[in-house]
Amino acid sequence: MLANYRGPVSLKDPSHANGKPVVTYLSRQEANHRKLNPDTHEELIMALKALEQEGLAEVNVEEFADADDKDDQVAKLSRTTILVGVHGNGLTNLIWMTPDTYGRSAVYEIQQPGMFTDDYAILSKALGIEHWIIGGRDENLEYCQRSTCGIYGTSEGIDPGHWSFTLRVPELVKRVRNHLMSLP
Repeated sequence: MLANYRGPVSLKDPSHANGKPVVTYLSRQEANHRKLNPDTHEELIMALKALEQEGLAEVNVEEFADADDKDDQVAKLSRTTILVGVHGNGLTNLIWMTPDTYGRSAVYEIQQPGMFTDDYAILSKALGIEHWIIGGRDENLEYCQRSTCGIYGTSEGIDPGHWSFTLRVPELVKRVRNHLMSLP
């Protein structure tokens, strides 16, 4: 995707950028809707930063706004091995990820409970990037991939995107940690 892009990017295998994989958490906390509640957001940042303290990855927390320099956004995502973010337009930036040579780049997309949409999973699949959806319609299915998430859409009584929500941060970070530890 980036071969003909003229801006500042890293086309190196992101699994080995500075000797460590790069985990980017793309926040939506400044958005008017569809975001984590403040406590969950802070817990997620602290848990991801613990991965950095353990030496498993470089961890970056980003929140892109329309006014932000697009070349800067592309440069940051081109170094990303694992992208974590709440469902929203910002996840379109996953197209700038450079899949690692082992096919182990991944996106962990957080969706509000009662909602399942696969917009960004389709992009990931086209790029050869593993894509996990956290949340979704089935209360018994907390993590799924596009083919296993069940029925597309929104459950009755759910107002998509007009509230903040929580997630089980330790479970998400455990999955990211396991993914990082599987990297060569």
